[in-house]
Amino acid sequence: MDKNKKERITGLVVGLIGLIILWWFRFDRWEFADTYKALFTPMGELIYGITKNMMSDVISAERNRAENFWYITQLIYLGLAWHYRACVGHWAIKSVRVFYKKL
Repeated sequence: MDKNKKERITGLVVGLIGLIILWWFRFDRWEFADTYKALFTPMGELIYGITKNMMSDVISAERNRAENFWYITQLIYLGLAWHYRACVGHWAIKSVRVFYKKL
């Protein structure tokens, strides 16, 4: 397999694992969140805090906007993971090699 192709595939895998950990995994209960509990994930709490500070409207409007922003940031993250997949894969492989050399 070509070295660049291997780095691109590794970058996509690392990017998707990052998406799952940041947007869909709840560390307080060690479970995956469904869409109703999505704002209790690390990125969900950050996004809800940002929208709460930007708005002083009704709480349900804050939650709706936070959920929409949560979905939009996932799409942005996926786009960036796709665009920088070779760079992410290169650094992931390089960091694993350096870690193994230290052992």
